[in-house]
Parts: sequence; structure tokens; C-alpha cells
Amino acid sequence: MSSETFWLPKALPWDAPDHDETTLYAIRALAAGTANEGQQRRAWAYILYVSGIDDMEFRPEDKGGERASAFAGGKRFVGRMLQKLLLPIMTPKPPADPAPSRRRPGQRKGRKST
Repeated sequence: MSSETFWLPKALPWDAPDHDETTLYAIRALAAGTANEGQQRRAWAYILYVSGIDDMEFRPEDKGGERASAFAGGKRFVGRMLQKLLLPIMTPKPPADPAPSRRRPGQRKGRKST
């Protein structure tokens, strides 16, 4: 993402987000599966901006009040869940080895050894 691009949050969370031509084509390329590295980074940054990840959820009464706050919170939740997938703890772990058998060699199933 270029250093001159800086998107500001909107007063009302349902207002259309700002974008430029470069961002538009980056999102289209991402959706088509043809985005280069720069387009992927720009699209990711824009997705986080649209989700309101850096915006405060609270809206005062004159800016939509409780409903606007809930709407902003829902948007932000989506962004947080996407960001969460980047955490190392979310990386799938390989399946564990099966538990070792507790039976002794030669012991039959269903019988306790004495």
C-alpha cells in the first residue's frame, strides 16, 4: 500500500467507504485470483479498513446511537476474526499419534490380566 493512501473511518458505519482506482483494481484482482503481491497487500488493508478494525465502535446519539454502535461492532468483529487467522496459534496442528495400547502383548481383548 502506498504511503499516501490513508482511509479515515466514516461517521456512520454504514456509509460507503472511500476507495481509489488502485484499490478498486486490487480488490477485483483478489476476487479473480489474479492479484500480485502488492494488490494482495492493498486489498487486505482495504478489507480491514472496510471492517472498521481501527475504528471505535461507540457512536453518540447524534451519530446513530446504539444502533450505529451495534452496526460498527458487527463490522469490527468481522475484521477481528479475519485478523485472528493470522495468529500462529490458529495454524492447524498435525494429527497426534494414536494413543499407545494399554494391553500387554499376548493379552486378549476384554480380559484383564492377573
